[in-house]
Amino acid sequence: MGNHYNRNCHRLESHLELLYDKFLVPGYQVFLLTTFVLSIDFQVVGETVAGSIIKHKFVLLFSLSWFLVTSSCSAPQLPIEISDASASRPPTVGKLVDLLLEVRSIGAEPDVLLTLSFPQMIYSPIEKPQWHLDLQDNKPQTISTEICVLEEGSWLVDVSVASYFDDGEFKYGDRRVLQIISTEDSAKVLLEKDITYSQAEETQKAQITPVKVAPSDCVMP
Repeated sequence: MGNHYNRNCHRLESHLELLYDKFLVPGYQVFLLTTFVLSIDFQVVGETVAGSIIKHKFVLLFSLSWFLVTSSCSAPQLPIEISDASASRPPTVGKLVDLLLEVRSIGAEPDVLLTLSFPQMIYSPIEKPQWHLDLQDNKPQTISTEICVLEEGSWLVDVSVASYFDDGEFKYGDRRVLQIISTEDSAKVLLEKDITYSQAEETQKAQITPVKVAPSDCVMP
């Protein structure tokens, strides 16, 4: 039994050392390290392994404290994310414009899939709006797709980005909602963090007959 615990102890120490070598990089690795250690059942691995982990107590507490401070003082950085959204021109009703989406990653990601899902009131000439991207380390990449808003109002667009391993297995990703607010005269594109809601504005809009167009009526501004 003692030999079994010692083998587990050495194996765990090697994993801890590998993780500690990397813990002063992006915060999510510190989170993974903390979760890994705190999830261990000491009654299963035995006192020898527990003693090995206690030996690393100071480093673990420092790592966790550093992660909590940095995550509370700055926005979290995902491994891969949709970092910006805009349009080539204001997407007013009936006007064909380019929707621009910026994607970035904190490392090289050669197999990334970006997918858009539009509501019925936003026309897209692409039947299945998807793009395969090859992202470089922290270098944003922008995709452009043509859209046309068919009716006045506030519309939500689902945007998802996913990275995959070489064997096709999902690695990680990000999902965001964009808001496109459009009238005949003005329009804007908002990221999820910038979306607000006003009951008074919604009540006012409900009393006005919205302007509508067909996809065949869409023209270049």
